Formats: sequence, structure tokens, C-alpha cells
Amino acid sequence: MNSHWAKKSRVAFALATVAHVLGWAAFLWIVLWPNFYQGVSATLVNVDGTGATESVEVHRYSSFTEVNGYWLVIPLFVPVIVTGLALLFVLTRTVRRGANAVVVWGLAAVLLVFCGLGYLSFGVMYLPAAIALIVTAVAFGRGRGLPWLNDQ
Repeated sequence: MNSHWAKKSRVAFALATVAHVLGWAAFLWIVLWPNFYQGVSATLVNVDGTGATESVEVHRYSSFTEVNGYWLVIPLFVPVIVTGLALLFVLTRTVRRGANAVVVWGLAAVLLVFCGLGYLSFGVMYLPAAIALIVTAVAFGRGRGLPWLNDQ
């Protein structure tokens, strides 16, 4: 196998791994970061027996899942699954290698659509993983496969 193509395959593998790690990082950040939402509530408190009141501000911080519900962990995990599948397709060999490249391009498109749908809240957090997956698809479409998996 030509060493030029082997280098491109390793680049595709590295980029797919980076996309998967970025997907995990965004997922964990959104689900676990306690300051995703911030709010202030003010209540009137009776200061003394004369009827004088004072406004007391209470600052509240919550994670995305605390505010919107823990069921959102499932849809937020979709980019992790998509990037994991892309990594799997970069690593596997089929009869026609072009089929895997088409699947990786499709997975990159799915991740971009996911980012677009959640653009105003969480979609931006997954955008680095989507960009890395697009670059993976470009590199994977031009390489010939990973020599340590395909030449056995």
C-alpha cells in the first residue's frame, strides 16, 4: 500500500476520534454543568413589626437537564452515537470502501442537522464535533483505508 494513502487513512482515523471526543465533551458539559441557566428571584421580606419590607434577591443556578428534564439526556446523546458510528465506519472494511465514505458523509450531515435544530440552545456546543466529522469525511473519502485493519 502506498504510504501517502496510509497517512491519509490515519488522519481520517484521528479526526474521527477527535469528533467523537468532542461529542462526548459537549454532551457531558451540557448535562453536568451546573451554571447552564442562571436566574434571580426577588421576594419581599418583612423587616420588622412596623410593616416595612425589603426585597431579597435569590440567585439560582441549574443545569440544562434540571430545568428541562432528565429525559433530554437521550436526545442529547445522539451526537455521541453519530460520531461513534462514524469512527466505526472509518475503522471497518467493506467490499466497496466508497460505501463507508458515503455513510460517514451521511452521519456528518445528520450531526449538522442536529446542530441546526438545537442552534439556539445546545446545538452550538456540538458544532466543533460536526466540523471535525466533516473534515473526517473529506479525509476518509480520499484515503484507501487503514492499513493495520485492511491488509490482514
